[in-house]
Amino acid sequence: ATPQKEGTLLKLSVSKPNGNKYNRRYFVLINGALVYYDVIFEKMYRSDGLLNCKPKFFLPMLGCKVTLSKDSRTAFVIEHPGGLTLSLVASTEAERAAWAAVLWSAAESTSHAGKNTAVAPRASESTPTALI
Repeated sequence: ATPQKEGTLLKLSVSKPNGNKYNRRYFVLINGALVYYDVIFEKMYRSDGLLNCKPKFFLPMLGCKVTLSKDSRTAFVIEHPGGLTLSLVASTEAERAAWAAVLWSAAESTSHAGKNTAVAPRASESTPTALI
């Protein structure tokens, strides 16, 4: 499947020892789900068009609320019905608008199937289990 949108955003990481900070993450919106990766790999895609790395997080967008920040022209928030909140920052106002448009569409779409549950990779997949 072809991604509806992909690119780098800053994601707010909330950690007790280090305080709150933004980390650069690579996001892909595909089949009604937002997936993100820790870093941008030099060879992100294999020759068959599939991603060459494991996602850190998978968030079905159905039913999510996407809100533009009033305090920043590039920030926005995604709230999942299950209680998870992602605070994100785009590089420009135009980039934020582009992400918001596709995320709003995915949040309202009923065309994708499956449970609307946020999922982190299993510990057995050798990827970090921290969600945000």
